[in-house]
Amino acid sequence: MEQILNFKIEIPDEFKNEIISGVVTQIKDLMLNNKAENQNDLLSRAETANLLKISLVKLWQLTKDKVIPVYKIGNKVLYKRSEVEQLFNSNLL
Repeated sequence: MEQILNFKIEIPDEFKNEIISGVVTQIKDLMLNNKAENQNDLLSRAETANLLKISLVKLWQLTKDKVIPVYKIGNKVLYKRSEVEQLFNSNLL
């Protein structure tokens, strides 16, 4: 013989709101930490051009004119993500 049990659990709004606020706080903290880590990321020329939505030639011109600082490690030309985003937000392109 099969028995069917139905349970109805009601969660008070106060408890539900407390859970939601805790989850939102944790997500915000994770996003801020992730953003802080990404600020120091180094980008290649292709990644930088893609992020700025410009050609590699235009990126070379901006680098040559010292509009955007460049970092060289060996033969690699790299750009800091934070500086690229600052340039993008300043509308100097």
